[in-house]
Amino acid sequence: MMPLERTGAQGKVFVLDAGELPKAGSRPLGELVGEGWNLTAVAQSYRDFVDGFTPLLAQLAEEPAVAPEAAFAIRSLLIHAYRRLQLHDPLLPIELLPQPWPGSDAYEVARAIYLLVYAQAELHIDAVLRREDATAPAADDAFYQRFGGLR
Repeated sequence: MMPLERTGAQGKVFVLDAGELPKAGSRPLGELVGEGWNLTAVAQSYRDFVDGFTPLLAQLAEEPAVAPEAAFAIRSLLIHAYRRLQLHDPLLPIELLPQPWPGSDAYEVARAIYLLVYAQAELHIDAVLRREDATAPAADDAFYQRFGGLR
């Protein structure tokens, strides 16, 4: 068994090779980040996400009983929108990003909504799957690790 398999890290490790940048010298990393990535558009996309989904979060917090099919639709649209943001985010360490970084707020909004709808969404998925295959397995443990762990 390979070490990555044994530790459960297979597919979760990125190998990077770095070298010195010509003319970079000893400039601060934050300055180099600003030259290497245009984070303005990424930050604005995160702010737009927060602005767009916060009203939904407020509504769900007031009336958390969402029908399973509606919960599935909400969860699907939420994750689609959030993943689209992350496709444009270089996912740099938080220490290198402008502060406050709106990606952190977007994550919290996405996580809060997900926590409010995932159980009902799973009821819908389970019902649809069981119509086709009564022996379809339930979600595995990896599912419950999403967003830092589901209740």
